[in-house]
Amino acid sequence: MNDNNAPNFLAPGTVLTGNYTYTIERVLGAGGFGITYLAVTQVPWGNVTIDCRVALKEHFFSDFSERAADGLTVTTVGTAKIRATVEGSLSDFVAEAQRLQKLGDGHPNIVKVNEVFRANDTAYYAMEYLEGISLAKATAGNPVSEESMLAVMEPIIDAVAFLHRERMLHLDIKPENIVLADGGRRPVLIDFGQSKHFLGDGTATATVNVKGVSHGFAPAEQYDGIRTFAPTADVYALGATMMACLTGTVPPKAIEWQTAQKARAIDTLPVSPALKDVLARALADDPAARFPDASALANALASNATRPLGGEISLQAKRSAITNLPTSGMVSSNATRPVERRYSTAGSTRFSTVGQSTRLSIILIALAALAIGAGAYFAFRGGNNPQPPVPVIDTLAIAQTLETDPVAVDN
Repeated sequence: MNDNNAPNFLAPGTVLTGNYTYTIERVLGAGGFGITYLAVTQVPWGNVTIDCRVALKEHFFSDFSERAADGLTVTTVGTAKIRATVEGSLSDFVAEAQRLQKLGDGHPNIVKVNEVFRANDTAYYAMEYLEGISLAKATAGNPVSEESMLAVMEPIIDAVAFLHRERMLHLDIKPENIVLADGGRRPVLIDFGQSKHFLGDGTATATVNVKGVSHGFAPAEQYDGIRTFAPTADVYALGATMMACLTGTVPPKAIEWQTAQKARAIDTLPVSPALKDVLARALADDPAARFPDASALANALASNATRPLGGEISLQAKRSAITNLPTSGMVSSNATRPVERRYSTAGSTRFSTVGQSTRLSIILIALAALAIGAGAYFAFRGGNNPQPPVPVIDTLAIAQTLETDPVAVDN
């Protein structure tokens, strides 16, 4: 978070109104083009009203914007050209947020947007507040197995493939922008601050005014400022994110990572030859040599059989119970646990009710599930038709995950 922006932050207790009324609690994060807050809103449910948490992002062009004396209104300082630039950025912010609102409804592993609204001479959008830890925090210094990495990355790759089919690029895929939500069972792609919608000829439909790179994950061509938008940039970032999981470290900058060094790094990974081939192509220096989009990357992982993919269940229908990622409570930095995969067609909620994901409640629910399952098992195990054993829920892993602070989404 940029502390220099602190005087420009909305104060706790500030009320904003769209279709819902939002009360600001605190700042979650800030960047060059926006500030994200934790806010509380009231949502009707039947004949009661529930207090819910959301992540609320405000457009705030930090280089040229100031907060007016009322503590709410956003003003632009500078020349007419600067004001036009900020206005273009604001229009892009609204357009991309509206696209994200539609796209998030179409895939469970993309952060959900509740509404987009204008107020105080700027714009806002409210998103689901994800309680969990980032993939970066889960894997930093802790290499994970091929099985563990794919349990997280398959749904994310499928989410990016969905974006690419809708002609949307994320342009900032990295472990920090993947949250292990719902007790670690749902990896979610966040932070669409640099995303761009593009046409068939590779031109963006919005003003090209974001030139950010995340070292280790952005491809070399992004350092010069992308002018022709192609999914191959996201493909490189996905490959680099997989490498970061497998090594526990951030890959070198693309502009400094020599081809021979990259090949050696991939070759020494303790993974299947099929996965090594996939990584080599995803991380190719030449964009034309990479997979053309995330769908092709997902198909390569499936067709190369880097591991069983759950029979006939499609990637888009999968939900991962990521219970084998390293956590702060583990002794060994390389420790992993057997993966327990769960698949469900149920969608996620956009709102997080206050206090709904506490450590104690998760443990109690898990233990209750164990008790009910065990009772049913022993009640029906008699006769000549023995039942399979009750699956074990890793309550310790879930509890350790929830001991960390909730992740700020879409910074």
